[in-house]
Amino acid sequence: MKNLIIDLANLSAITRFGVMSKNAQALMMEDHEWVNYFLDTMLVSLANYVNVLKSDRVILTIESRSWRKTYYPLYKANREAGKEEDDKLHLFYEAVNKASDFMRDFTNAKVLKVSEAEGDDIIAILSQKFSLDGDKTVIVSTDGDFKQLLRYKGVKIFNPITKTYVNEYSHLDYITKIVKGDSGDNVPSSYPRIDSDILEALARDESLLEHHFGLVDKAIERQKFFIQKFLEIDEMPDDLSAEEWEEVVTIAREKKDKLKDQIKVAKDAGEFKDNEELKAKDKFLKEIIKLAKNEGITEARLFNVIQSFRDGYKRNEKLICLKADNIPEHVVRNIITEYERDHSATKQGEFLKFVRQHKLKEFAFGFEWNTLKAIENL
Repeated sequence: MKNLIIDLANLSAITRFGVMSKNAQALMMEDHEWVNYFLDTMLVSLANYVNVLKSDRVILTIESRSWRKTYYPLYKANREAGKEEDDKLHLFYEAVNKASDFMRDFTNAKVLKVSEAEGDDIIAILSQKFSLDGDKTVIVSTDGDFKQLLRYKGVKIFNPITKTYVNEYSHLDYITKIVKGDSGDNVPSSYPRIDSDILEALARDESLLEHHFGLVDKAIERQKFFIQKFLEIDEMPDDLSAEEWEEVVTIAREKKDKLKDQIKVAKDAGEFKDNEELKAKDKFLKEIIKLAKNEGITEARLFNVIQSFRDGYKRNEKLICLKADNIPEHVVRNIITEYERDHSATKQGEFLKFVRQHKLKEFAFGFEWNTLKAIENL
């Protein structure tokens, strides 16, 4: 059995910002014309993939608000600003919804939307299920996260832009993304400025993670010691919250910067040599910075919160990893339930009415409709 899974959100974006952006007339269209044009372009594209990448089962995935937003509220938060400035966003969603409705109502393709699941989750769970069943799967998407699914037997990725297959899984790429984060999804780095040789070592042997977690934990412990020493605090509480510790570090950094400014002003005025108190403070600061540097903690790191590599890695792994056991059980269960639900075509008789309403001339009179109609719902 061969499965074709199309990442509808990804393909929709390619259609809009790729194919349609090349047509200057699209910018001059009335709203209803823009929707019809997008819909026609999108459906022809979908049909062509179905025709070229022949399969026994076709599945389209639709996005829902992700469980990842609950786990990490800043997930994809960087995309919200762009949406506010997008004057065609409502038309885009309208057209995508109509395209998915068409595929659901007039073909035997399975169109899946699951509460709390991104398209990534649906594709990941079904790819792993099909692999266990001994089936083959082709994923149509440019999303780099799917490369990790190539570790499962029978899974391939077809890039709709380059029109080529991605066949090889790189564990180094996977580990690198978890460590360095993903700016596109607003996933921060868990280990800023990590050396490439460390990444390569982790890709070869993940048991080394605990060693590097420990190194950063030790750096955090020593940072607290040096900050306590610099602020001349007798004892640093062990139960400081993240916000409280950030406030302490900010106080220390402001004190350091103020002291450096005072020293510069005194030197510029030729008064530093005679200011014993300022000289003593300068010497004290330099000693602390030197001691910290000897332990691999630069001045910049010393006076900025050092994030836990352990916590950051676990957070990023949760956000990026597409293994079935990383996705919440109830989401996995809902994906399988929705997939197994009957998705038989229900409105074949209204096909012509639909294509006339939206002026789908290219789609209606090409070979694509016969191809789509022939898909069996297995």
